[in-house]
This record gives sequence, C-alpha cells and structure tokens, in this order.
Amino acid sequence: MTLSSPESSETTYSGSISGGSGAMIYKEGAGTQEFTGSFADFGEFDGGVIQVEAGLLNMSPTTGTDYISLTVEGSPEIDFGATQTLAGLDLGDYGTPTMSVLSGETTFSGPILGGVNASIAKEGGGTLTLAGSFAFSGQITANDGLLDPEQA
Repeated sequence: MTLSSPESSETTYSGSISGGSGAMIYKEGAGTQEFTGSFADFGEFDGGVIQVEAGLLNMSPTTGTDYISLTVEGSPEIDFGATQTLAGLDLGDYGTPTMSVLSGETTFSGPILGGVNASIAKEGGGTLTLAGSFAFSGQITANDGLLDPEQA
C-alpha cells in the first residue's frame, strides 16, 4: 500500500491495520501520516515493513508493532508517541531521519542497519532503545531525552 501525503496535508488512520505476512506500507510526500490504531496480523511471520521517504510519520499505535521494521530513505521526521517495540531499523546508505520519542520508550529489538552516510538525530523527552545487533556505521546524536544503545 502506498500512502501519498502531499505537502501541508495531515492524514490520521486510527483503525486496525492488517496485511498478512510480508505486508508493506510505503509513505511518500512532504505531508504527515499518523497511525493511532493497532497493527493486527501485519507481517507477523515474514516481517512487515513501513518504508518512509519524506514528510512526517507519527507512530502512536496501540498494539502490534513487534513484527514491523522501519525502512528510511531521505530525511523524514518520525514521531513515536507511545511506548512500543519495533522489529528493526534500516537506514540504507543515506537515511537521515529525525526520531522524536515524545513520551515513554521506543525500542528497536532487531537489526539496526545503515551506511557511513546514514545518521539518526534523537529528539523528545522519551527513551530510544537500540537493542538489536548493529551493522550501522553512521552517526547517532541524542539532542534530548535518553538514548540507550543496548546492543544484542
């Protein structure tokens, strides 16, 4: 599924998202996409993926993110508004997201991948925990809150 968010638009989806194993959501455009519902059966076996290219992705789902990996291209903003665990993070060679953990704790439990040109800027008063294995050569900057590099 491709979600296109034109500049200055904001779309919120508060329902249940299901897609079966290997499901993928691709967010493009400079606008805002917000998920506040639950991810049900979204890639539980093969791993679902949310790929973000631009704009703002606001992740505040109530349940079901444990099997979802986040793939980042470009320099989007990603806000996490609830305590949650995601399966992994792939920044490729040039992904440079600004991740704001607004409250609680966001944990990436799987692999953290990224080349030397990739970077993470951590904002917000919450905790970002990177608990998976690292194959990441880029820079991580914590501007606010806590960054816990709890590598597996």
